[in-house]
Amino acid sequence: MKKFLVTYHAPVSFHEKMRNATPEVHQKMIQAWMSWAQENKSNLVDFGTPLANGKSLSKDGTSPGNKELSGYFIFQAESIDEAVILLKNHPHLLSDDSCTLEIHELMPLPNM
Repeated sequence: MKKFLVTYHAPVSFHEKMRNATPEVHQKMIQAWMSWAQENKSNLVDFGTPLANGKSLSKDGTSPGNKELSGYFIFQAESIDEAVILLKNHPHLLSDDSCTLEIHELMPLPNM
C-alpha cells in the first residue's frame, strides 16, 4: 500500500465559527470524526493532529504560515485514486463547504 499525507484546509472564518459553536455541536463533530476513524482504521496510519501558529521560512527570513492549513493525518491506500474515493465522506469535508483536504503521496527516499 502507498502512504499519503492528507492535510486539512479551512478558512479563518470557519475556525472562528467553530470557536463559537455550542458544546453539542462540538460533541457531534467529535463523534463524526471518531466514527470515520473507526470505519477507516485499516487505512489510517496516523490520526494526526490539528496545526496552529505556523511560520513560513525562506533564505530571507520568516513570515506567517498558511492560516488555512489546520491539520494533517497519514492515510494508506493502493493508489491516490482509491484514497480520494475513501476520503469523499471525511467529516472535515462535510463540516462546511469551505473545508478541503489535500492529498500527497509519501515517496520513498532514493537509496535509503
